Amino acid sequence: MKVYLSVDMEGISGISSAQQTSLSGRDYEIAREYMIQDINSAIEGALEGGADEVLVKDAHGQMNNILPHKLHKKATLISGRGSEPLFMMQGIDESFDCVFLIGYHAMGGTPYAFHDHTDSKIVHECRVNGIKMGEIGLCAGVAGYYGVPVVLVTGDKAGVEEAKSLLSPLETVVVKEAYSRSCAHLLPLEEAHERIREAAKRALKLRKKPFSLDSPLKLTMTFTETNMVDRIAILPGAKRVDGYTVEIEARDFIELFRYWQVFNFLGYSARR
Repeated sequence: MKVYLSVDMEGISGISSAQQTSLSGRDYEIAREYMIQDINSAIEGALEGGADEVLVKDAHGQMNNILPHKLHKKATLISGRGSEPLFMMQGIDESFDCVFLIGYHAMGGTPYAFHDHTDSKIVHECRVNGIKMGEIGLCAGVAGYYGVPVVLVTGDKAGVEEAKSLLSPLETVVVKEAYSRSCAHLLPLEEAHERIREAAKRALKLRKKPFSLDSPLKLTMTFTETNMVDRIAILPGAKRVDGYTVEIEARDFIELFRYWQVFNFLGYSARR
């Protein structure tokens, strides 16, 4: 059995501050330790559940947070960030049996969610076929394109609830509950790691359909500044809905995922 792990950082056990998730933050190095512990717990559970191959994708920031020498010896790693087309899901294909989303978080605008966002602070809202969607749903859509189901999501309570509403049935682990965007009640690390390991083991027994939506797919994104949409709306096929919102149709989820990345890139380039 072949398992794919996409790993973000905001939903990792023990993390409760932007000083931990930023490369320049004073507590970044300890956050890397917390991250690898969650990852290795998920890998151990997967191996106990019958996996014989595990691929880990570092999906946070510049995507080089995971120290290879600390990764479980039975797993391989995709590290670094450039212009790879599948971004947080680079390396996924039809050969995998299931996906774990480890350390994920809620979409931007979610109340009582730790560091809620949808790729960046410039995105106010993202919808696919009218459904509000964050990084959890978008990554599940990419996996679904290849016929691979998401069977485990770990993160803060709001992120896990988002995943359950969109992707059930699946295994989940809540490692923290946010009181605000930058304050959370943390599960003890040892307990969090044990829960992740056991959930990963159980997850391999799930039999479910991959996440999918009817085509054509419509991506609708609302940004924080009108000048961002000024630039994005130049893209062929893009349609401006109002001052802050732009939409585009895609033939499939891979094309939609690429539009999502391009919209974000163009929006960033127009920041005042």
